[in-house]
Amino acid sequence: MDLGCGLNPYKNANVVMDINPVINELPETIKKMLHDLNKIPYPFEEDSVTEIYCRQLLEHLSIHSFDFFKECHRILKPNGKLMLELPNAFHYNARFKFLTGNYIFDSSFHPFHIKLLKPSYLVQHLRYLGFDVKLKQTTQLWHLLGLEQLFPDLFARGIMLEARKRPG
Repeated sequence: MDLGCGLNPYKNANVVMDINPVINELPETIKKMLHDLNKIPYPFEEDSVTEIYCRQLLEHLSIHSFDFFKECHRILKPNGKLMLELPNAFHYNARFKFLTGNYIFDSSFHPFHIKLLKPSYLVQHLRYLGFDVKLKQTTQLWHLLGLEQLFPDLFARGIMLEARKRPG
């Protein structure tokens, strides 16, 4: 399932849910659900979804990230996977641009972003809720030097993570 995909769903998504009716233009093979993702609960049974994919969504939602993750945890099956991609507004380059007044040119500070998020914050919430979390590589150099793994808030250019719901 892809949440908030617009016209660009995840390649394996057979269900998409978005507030934007543009999803009705997607192929008929994909089940489309119009829903405001700020309103929970989502229209799914508990433990009914195998995989949730969210690309560039979380920073646009007005609900708290913790509440969003709780809802994803509710609908995911045990061992179900939540995959997130979003900008890291706390990356050293984004911080520098903000401090020098050039933040308007950084995608982390898009005018429709409601919140700024960093990897450690997301990982902390997901682990607390019962997910095993793995951050994925976003840069070549900082990853090879080990800095992206040690200090993801500063050196991960974006946030890409995979969270698996722990059984039981």
